[in-house]
Amino acid sequence: KTEPEEYSITKMQDDKTEEWDGIRNYQARNFLRSMNVDDRCFFYHSKTKPALTGIVGTVRVARAAQPDRSACDPKSEYYDPKCTIETNKWSSVLVEHEQTFPVVLTLKEMKQEAANDPDGLIANLPLLKQSRLSVVPLTSEQWDEVM
Repeated sequence: KTEPEEYSITKMQDDKTEEWDGIRNYQARNFLRSMNVDDRCFFYHSKTKPALTGIVGTVRVARAAQPDRSACDPKSEYYDPKCTIETNKWSSVLVEHEQTFPVVLTLKEMKQEAANDPDGLIANLPLLKQSRLSVVPLTSEQWDEVM
């Protein structure tokens, strides 16, 4: 998840690759660490207009997790004053743009689908159940259902 004013799918498309850093939640960090090269991820715009909040494209993991350098950089907005090079507990991955969707799969649409089929794959998306996390895992079946 990212706020489009901070980093949008359009910027991701232009940059081609980007360090996915700044994750400062332990559970989200652990999910990030579990990612492997070539894993695919949905790119989600959050905290924007309802018609624009949702899945806007996909990225691919180009490099697995490594220590997040922004945590030890006092000039970074993601700086952790407890961080040292030796004790950096935060991680980042490198992602590569795959595709930008022509239309947003909105959060509202996903919630509506979940309400229509409470036992379905969409209803059980971690994105809907753990909405505060910026990184959540999906099963391959959930991925296919969203795609």
